[in-house]
Amino acid sequence: MTSDDYMEESKKLTAPTMDMHRAIMSVSEKLAELDRCNQRIDACTDSSLISILAASREIEKTNIAMLLEWMRRHDPQFDHALRATLFKAGPIVEEE
Repeated sequence: MTSDDYMEESKKLTAPTMDMHRAIMSVSEKLAELDRCNQRIDACTDSSLISILAASREIEKTNIAMLLEWMRRHDPQFDHALRATLFKAGPIVEEE
């Protein structure tokens, strides 16, 4: 088994922790690809290439959303945080 950037010895980790790590790493990689797509689209001058890159970007967004949904379903505290924060009107950060 590869380390996959584990902070602890993988033999000490549970299967759910390892799966969550895989999802987190995948989200991180997909977000980096989304950023690359945005930059390439901004810099590109060919309209047909922009269309291809934009289509790729939309696929990345869907993949990110699916990964986040998997994470939400497998982590009750994450589920609670997402439900309390997402799709709300008004300020993102509530004043205490």
